[in-house]
Amino acid sequence: MTTTVVTDRLTRGRDFSVGVIMQVTKGVVNTTPAFDVVRRTTGKPKHTIGYTQSDEVQVTNQGQANIQDTEEFTMELEAGVSKQSINWLKQAIHGDAVALTNTATTYAALADGFTFSTAGYAGISAGDGFWITGLTNPLLDGFYIAASKGGSNKVVTTIAPVGTEAASASVTMKSFKTANADLPSYNMLQRRTVDDSAAGDISYLTLYDAVIDTMSVDIAETGIVQGKASFKAEKRIDGNLLVTGQSYNAAATDAVVSAVQNVLGFYVDGLSYTCIQKKMSIEIGNGYVGDDAAACARQYARGQFEVKGSASFRARYSSPLDWEAIYQAGTQKSLGVRINHNATDETFIVMPQCVVTDHNQADGANDVASHEVSFGAEGNAATSSTIMIFTNW
Repeated sequence: MTTTVVTDRLTRGRDFSVGVIMQVTKGVVNTTPAFDVVRRTTGKPKHTIGYTQSDEVQVTNQGQANIQDTEEFTMELEAGVSKQSINWLKQAIHGDAVALTNTATTYAALADGFTFSTAGYAGISAGDGFWITGLTNPLLDGFYIAASKGGSNKVVTTIAPVGTEAASASVTMKSFKTANADLPSYNMLQRRTVDDSAAGDISYLTLYDAVIDTMSVDIAETGIVQGKASFKAEKRIDGNLLVTGQSYNAAATDAVVSAVQNVLGFYVDGLSYTCIQKKMSIEIGNGYVGDDAAACARQYARGQFEVKGSASFRARYSSPLDWEAIYQAGTQKSLGVRINHNATDETFIVMPQCVVTDHNQADGANDVASHEVSFGAEGNAATSSTIMIFTNW
């Protein structure tokens, strides 16, 4: 049996692939760039031309000439959330990761927290998430949130350890922290298209000076955790050829996050709301504004940073109106979620100071009267942040 000879076929969505690499210097294309494969559901770099019609008087009563008016370079991306998405979330909040890893034999588990080493204690602040491993009792290992710092290198946690243990074991504490700031990360974005008419049978569209303007993470009750990111770029490389010396890294292998299997818990004011909170969405906005100039491509300036979202909480007969009361009183709440990427790697996202801006409960005969809320995150003076991302990887 033989196959049919096909000299041409329809283009498929999977004939497009996308690569990304963070730039070393804004305005400069990386030398011999090694692109990461973008994990995506939909989306690719796009060059958009805007037109306006001439207002010249047409005595022949024919259609007006279309004059090129604007030029934009963008990418609207959708993907299941993975480690790559978390790294983009760090970019979206314009933060810079501060890595803290400390191993010592002076860690001890207390009734309300831990005794740290001197170096570990100095690196942790109230509100930070951290991971402990290496204690003799493995049930004491895991994720904790610092509530406060006391004397003698003591860190009180919002959720106490399940037991106590004297210092002796070699314990490792990790807390890689990214808080929102004003430190932009610019990227090169590349679209590769299977194209028999192009050199090497691939056509390339390469944008650079691309920054993330908006990003969202949507954790539903079930299914894949979804992420969306909107990039705005200022420049493209002319033509459809590859970048000199470019290559592609092997694709990442960490699993896409499942709401059921990989969301480890929700936190309100540092306390576990697992199985109370049902879902959460987080929306990041940077308000980038385009600035046009004759003979020059559009450039962008960052506007007002904004973090908002929505969540759902189960209502219990013992306290059916608790989130309505929080909404009406304007009570500020810390909201967080912890995600697992594989056997050991985790991410904790927290907004230390949120206000519920809208509230509703279903009231039909067959409804479950969950609290459906919208929230806005505010700048928190104690943590000097609006949103923070912690990882142990």
